[in-house]
Amino acid sequence: MCGGAHLLRNADKVDSLQAGRDAVREALDDGSAYRVFQTMLKMQGVSPALVENIAEFLPRAAYTTFLYCPAAGPVAHLFYRMGKLSHLSSTIIIGYNEC
Repeated sequence: MCGGAHLLRNADKVDSLQAGRDAVREALDDGSAYRVFQTMLKMQGVSPALVENIAEFLPRAAYTTFLYCPAAGPVAHLFYRMGKLSHLSSTIIIGYNEC
């Protein structure tokens, strides 16, 4: 969400990073971000069956672990870095994304 907020702010689509975060969260919550993603896939020639059922075709981790850090700091940064490396193992770790 952090990157999207910065993109919106830098493109002068919103007045602040918080407004960008809010816009990104709304697009994720109301499904419009997913619909745009589906449109992008279709425009690139991805088969309609795959576009409509993309989650069925994506690999799933054997285990998922959620780690939450309520504030920014060294532990939060470590969680974020671990999440970035989670594709190397069967465990997904989601932490605080400092924005």
